[in-house]
Amino acid sequence: MNYRAASREIPRLLYIADVPVEATYHGSLLLFRLLQSYPADRLFVVEGSVLVSEPQRRLAGVAYRVIDAGVRRILLSRFSTHYSSWLTLRASKRARRVSALLDGFSPDVVLTVAHGTSWLTAAEFARSRGLPLHLIVHDDLPRIANVLPRLREWLEERFATVYSAATSRLCVSRYMEAHYYEHYKTRGSVLSPSRSLDCPRLDVAPEKSDRALTFGYAGSVNTAGYSSALRSLALCLQQSGGRLLIFGPISDRDAQQTGLDMPNVIRCGLIEPQEVIARLRDEADVLYLPMSFAEGDRPNMQLSFPSKLTDYTAAGLPLLIHGPSYCSAVRWAAENQDAALVVTDTDPDALKIAVEKLIRDAELRRRLARGALAVGTEDFSHKRAFSTLMTALQAGRSFAN
Repeated sequence: MNYRAASREIPRLLYIADVPVEATYHGSLLLFRLLQSYPADRLFVVEGSVLVSEPQRRLAGVAYRVIDAGVRRILLSRFSTHYSSWLTLRASKRARRVSALLDGFSPDVVLTVAHGTSWLTAAEFARSRGLPLHLIVHDDLPRIANVLPRLREWLEERFATVYSAATSRLCVSRYMEAHYYEHYKTRGSVLSPSRSLDCPRLDVAPEKSDRALTFGYAGSVNTAGYSSALRSLALCLQQSGGRLLIFGPISDRDAQQTGLDMPNVIRCGLIEPQEVIARLRDEADVLYLPMSFAEGDRPNMQLSFPSKLTDYTAAGLPLLIHGPSYCSAVRWAAENQDAALVVTDTDPDALKIAVEKLIRDAELRRRLARGALAVGTEDFSHKRAFSTLMTALQAGRSFAN
């Protein structure tokens, strides 16, 4: 169906959440891509004040408003846990402020993301208006929320209630959907991360024979696990003269503190989303996807899904995944033959063997690149993700023009 042409058949959608809808990175970019095809006159975005989208990065023609959901500066201070707990307890009460922001927009459905605290605001607004609530889950919120220990059981119960009562539950991976079904006895749907609406269809990238093999990583370096994995790869590449390119926000100080201030580590900075695939394709030979081995990260590694695979698999390059056997990226690769070369051992020698194999075997690189392209085209298409969303929003409902 051409959803732009048939806009009268589409519900008026009110988005209320703490994840900004903008063309940047992480969850914000996923939401921007997901809603790219939504008719602008039937979409209204209410973002929490902790992170607010930049006007030039927003969906064209869509109305955006901001609801007071806290102050980022305090959430980054030593009072963060207490402040986050207070915001969590107050979130439902903020629902009464939403109506004043809508400027006459009358929603048919409410969409939110289980992140921060505004998902509780959205749930209460939908309940008070008798509207269907559609819940997107990217992370294992009850386990990672920054709240006081005495609130954790309450938050778990509240999440279970909202999850079970939602009209649809859109999980980022089937591993997450299965986990929540086991816990809450309510089935969800899988809404995989998607490529952009205008993502180019490319073939395998040509070999770059005039240099030592270059590995690329696109994303943040915001945990000790990621910085350690990147440093391990850079060390493996030193003997062959290979380089590691990091496309993401990492300062000189961060590089020094994490041991990434190495001669063969090139920090390329944060680049625009529409440039990522072209830059990776032009400047790298292999793409690196590390996942955390830390026991404290295990729940999120099992249930969440690395969104960078959407663009990684579109670049026509081979993938190297380094993570524990239970993480979602490794399980995805195991289910898709030749989609990636996988290392599941923390021993540096295991990573070194994989790197040397990629350096020596050009045919292996081409086979992995073809496999990643084929799987990514099927799993991460914009059309597939948008169709999943529309099926959820329209099930059993009729909407006014």
